Amino acid sequence: GEREVAGKVEKLRREAELREVKGALVKAEQELLEVKGALAKAQQELLAARAELQHANEEGSRAAGVAAEAALKQAEVEKVVEGFAAKEAEVRALASDLKAREADVARLTEEAEKARGAAARAGEEKEQLAAALTQAQQELAGAKEEAEERKKEVEGAKKEA
Repeated sequence: GEREVAGKVEKLRREAELREVKGALVKAEQELLEVKGALAKAQQELLAARAELQHANEEGSRAAGVAAEAALKQAEVEKVVEGFAAKEAEVRALASDLKAREADVARLTEEAEKARGAAARAGEEKEQLAAALTQAQQELAGAKEEAEERKKEVEGAKKEA
């Protein structure tokens, strides 16, 4: 009874931990989507900056000022892209850690199931041994009765003799 309750508590604890892990994974995936959105926007800005740079080169007279501005814009976008790459690596590491924790929870659940099976088998063996003991006690009682009857027969024979 007590082990059964402890087993249920352990199972509930593992399920709660699994829910927590899955929640963290969903949050990490949401952050990844946000970062991907920022990257897409940054890439659009980069394309726009490159287009401005090309236009500036064609115009010539304003080329120097516009080119410098476009180069600055391109450098800013590249920094955003680098930040995205770092964030993506961080999210992947978190997802990997969460998957490992999920695997640990699954392994612990499997071990608990095996232990419950072993406990059930032990209970069955105990019942079988108890039945065998009862049968042996009944046989012993029968043998004692038989011995008692033989003793009376022998005493009766002695008296006749």
